[in-house]
Amino acid sequence: MEFTQLPKILNVRVIVFETIWALDFHVNHAHELLHVLDGRFELTFPDGRRYPAQSGDTLFVPGGTMHKDIFEFEDDLKILYLNFQWEHFEEFSRTVTNANINKLSPDSRNEIRWIFEKLREDRGGGELDRLVAGARVMNILSLIHRELNSPNEAETENDARHELIQAARRYIERNFALPLRLEDIAVHLRVSPFHLSRMFSQESDFSLFEYLSEVRINEAKKLLRDGRLLVSEVAERTGYDNGNYFAKVFRRKVGCSPGKYRSF
Repeated sequence: MEFTQLPKILNVRVIVFETIWALDFHVNHAHELLHVLDGRFELTFPDGRRYPAQSGDTLFVPGGTMHKDIFEFEDDLKILYLNFQWEHFEEFSRTVTNANINKLSPDSRNEIRWIFEKLREDRGGGELDRLVAGARVMNILSLIHRELNSPNEAETENDARHELIQAARRYIERNFALPLRLEDIAVHLRVSPFHLSRMFSQESDFSLFEYLSEVRINEAKKLLRDGRLLVSEVAERTGYDNGNYFAKVFRRKVGCSPGKYRSF
């Protein structure tokens, strides 16, 4: 779905809620977008629907809808309030509701919060300023709509990340005896070294080179138990060109020297 028409912004202001709004249902003929800056409240409709919100959350009220805002009188409730008209609002609200509008990823919530801050900073009241504000609101609404209508996006991203990590592991398990560098593995997998390192750490809770070290030491343990190779030869077979460094890593991982391990 494409939104081609910018919202028409009628009013943008920071308001501190007054107690009268918590007592009575009221209505606005234009749509309302409410972004909580401080405090918490509960948006309530006559049919019993209730939507709690706190700092950083966003709710909306379709134009012509009775509602009231319930909050503790002693609490400070500060909201960035936007009053607007938009020809795509009905399409938008078919899938975006107050029940799911805040079920966004942390990255999206941060991006939306940043756009609201820019709206808050805008001071102009001219036609060009309203156009800019409309573009900002369109950005917010489009971001929300896109994410909530792409439920498989996060799953697809997780699958791609999992496949990347599995491919990295397979490459390491086949080539651990070589002097592997992060750059070599990244080139083979056609990703950047930074991306590979970050994805591997997020997926595995340990670094790519910790995994490489684990594979090498496990293979070294097998060769040492076999007993046919010298320790220096085991080191070379498992990707260590320095016997002393191999012994240091082995002791740290296993708790004893390679020679002692072989004698068990």
